[in-house]
Amino acid sequence: DSLNERLSKFVHNDLAPRNVMLPRGSFDDAVLIDLGLAAHAERSISSLLDELDLKLRGVYQAPEVREGARSTPRGDMYSLGLMVLEVQLGSLPETTEMVTDEVKRLMFGTQDKMSQKVGRVLSGLLQLRSDQRPETWRLVTDQFSEVLDE
Repeated sequence: DSLNERLSKFVHNDLAPRNVMLPRGSFDDAVLIDLGLAAHAERSISSLLDELDLKLRGVYQAPEVREGARSTPRGDMYSLGLMVLEVQLGSLPETTEMVTDEVKRLMFGTQDKMSQKVGRVLSGLLQLRSDQRPETWRLVTDQFSEVLDE
């Protein structure tokens, strides 16, 4: 198994800016921390939270997780998309509808080519339906690499 294949079998469950470290100031060296809620993708976050007697209500959670669905790697993709959008905008939109509007604005409402490219990647990460989001980290890193290489 490659590292990417092994990672695709786990869900962080609390992906947020406070849990991403850039030790050398580069995204190439990004490290995920606070793995206390990480679980195998087959394990439900609700069963994990029941065991911990804890309620997770993170602003970076995917919509389906906020509604009580099982957490999956694609939920972490949504969280990543929110973090990138926050970096791009300087703040996080307050509602799911505002997230969608901001992604459209990046893709179509700006002349900045880099913003348009980032908007295209974000449109995949921030899909409301989890089955429409990228399935693996490799797909996402490849998309961002293409944005940076162009």
